[in-house]
This record gives sequence, structure tokens and C-alpha cells, in this order.
Amino acid sequence: MDKGRPSYGLAFEHRVREASAGLRSRFADLRSLIGSGACPELQEDAGGAEFDATGLRFAPPIPNPDKILCVGVNYRPHIKEMGRQVPNHPVVFVRFPGSLVGTVSR
Repeated sequence: MDKGRPSYGLAFEHRVREASAGLRSRFADLRSLIGSGACPELQEDAGGAEFDATGLRFAPPIPNPDKILCVGVNYRPHIKEMGRQVPNHPVVFVRFPGSLVGTVSR
């Protein structure tokens, strides 16, 4: 997001490179890009502006999801941290769009 305008791109180290204007004109948001199978194009696209991540406000990655299915308790360090036993089956749960938030990079 630059100057209050939502956008998407690639994050690396402490920088974010916005998708080029051409790619963003074809795919208005990250959901449409993913839905079209164009993720490889985003990885190859290097035409957008580059920003210091510390100056950006991160929004939820998909601002308009249909449904959100999550898998939790899915890696051993987290299981150990919580003091739980390794589950026999994945722990699947839902999230609702209103519960998603972005993060502020510092």
C-alpha cells in the first residue's frame, strides 16, 4: 500500500516490490492473480516500485475471501511450545474475513 492505495507485490528481506502497473491492470488484487494461476508471472515481474517495508501498512493478503480454512498445530516446535501432544489428524478450523488483520512492519 502506498499513500493509502492498496496493492500487492513481493516481499524480500526488508523491502517490498510492488507488481508492475501492467500486471495490476490485469489482476486487480492478489485473489484474482492467484485464482488465474498467474503467480509465476508475479515472481517474474520486476517492474513495480520498491519500498522499504518499515514504511508500509500491511493489509490482510486476501481482502475479499470466500472462505478461510486453516490447519493448526501443524509443526512440532509449535506443538512443543503449547505443551500438547502430536495430534493423530490435522487440526482444521475456520476463520472469518472480519478476523483477519494485516501487520505493521517495523
